[in-house]
Amino acid sequence: MGVCMSAEEIARLLAEGESLHDEGRYDEALATYERAIELDPTQAGLYAHKGSLLWNVGRHAEALADFERAITLEPDNADFLMSQGDLLLVLERPDEALAAYDAALRLEPDNAEFCVTRGDLLQELGRLHEALAAYARALELAPDDFSSAIHKANILRELGRDDEAVAAYDAALALDPTSAEAHNGKGFALESLGQPLRALAAYEQAIFCDEKFAPAWYNKANVLTQLGRYTEAEYARKRAAKLGYNW
Repeated sequence: MGVCMSAEEIARLLAEGESLHDEGRYDEALATYERAIELDPTQAGLYAHKGSLLWNVGRHAEALADFERAITLEPDNADFLMSQGDLLLVLERPDEALAAYDAALRLEPDNAEFCVTRGDLLQELGRLHEALAAYARALELAPDDFSSAIHKANILRELGRDDEAVAAYDAALALDPTSAEAHNGKGFALESLGQPLRALAAYEQAIFCDEKFAPAWYNKANVLTQLGRYTEAEYARKRAAKLGYNW
């Protein structure tokens, strides 16, 4: 009877804590979660809720400790591991964050979102080949994910694999034809391949999609200069400057 009553009380406190959290009453929510933990300190989810609240109010080190406690109690919970990784990133501990993401992916290797998160970190760390593999894996799992497609194209361009980058931008544009970023990236790759007229068309398409996309105006100015169309180039350069583009 006592165990049943405790379980019911914990469920009530958890629901109350979530409601208080949603209302922005963080101190009361925290106290509520702590009361639930006192009743049953073996429930991993209670620490995760408390950790999420502490994260929300900027108490990152304490939040990390709560997620680590949750992982100790429930080591096969991939979401806890991803949250641990995110907090480690906030705390500027990227290598440990990557280890947490890797552990989560070992538990859920077919989770496309996890692959993207891991790819983002690898790209930030400059480990471009590994990031490329992570985004490619995400696309295998979720072929319609534009974010993975554009990241893959950007990395191929950064690696100087411009033919592959153009094809990857086309694949991204098949998912979102209105992406100024993708049209602009394609133009940059085409320019690197020595195809200024095709590059110009891509930059103009980027501007058509978003006339306030300053990088496309700047890149258009550069390719127009290459083509000897100086008056048009100057106009495009002024538009880029007016939009706040710094070069």
